Amino acid sequence: MLIEKIARLWSINDNLPPRVDVIALVSFGATKDGLTKGTQATLEKTLELVKQYPEARVAFGIFTLSPRPDVEERIKKLTFKDPIFADTIVSTIEEAEKIRAALPSGLIVRSIVVVTDEWHSRSAKIVWTRVWRDKTPRPNIRVISISSSLTVDGENPMIA
Repeated sequence: MLIEKIARLWSINDNLPPRVDVIALVSFGATKDGLTKGTQATLEKTLELVKQYPEARVAFGIFTLSPRPDVEERIKKLTFKDPIFADTIVSTIEEAEKIRAALPSGLIVRSIVVVTDEWHSRSAKIVWTRVWRDKTPRPNIRVISISSSLTVDGENPMIA
């Protein structure tokens, strides 16, 4: 399909670094009964990355406007070992800022992998790079994109 080809061409899919300190799992919200397709797809991609980088800490926020945000929080906390919960979020900027603020002070962050979808990858890269611009040394921000077709969901509480 043409739209999927355009999404693929638009997307950022960075090469993975040899070491990852934080894997940031972008929220695509939840329904009243479970995860949206986008959240499920990014969760599955994050599980793959955790196998590759077992020392990395998984960090996430949950979409504020979901019918039941606690569903997303509960599932993610049960899925990952010792995840870092950054509270409710309503935007990519807030998500990046709250995840940064939630990281333990003793955690040395040299590299972050942000897991999102193809259409969102460019803005996520810009936002995450900007949120960490004042950190010395600045962490290497990489973005990994899942197919945008995996995020199509009639029950998604996000408007756009």
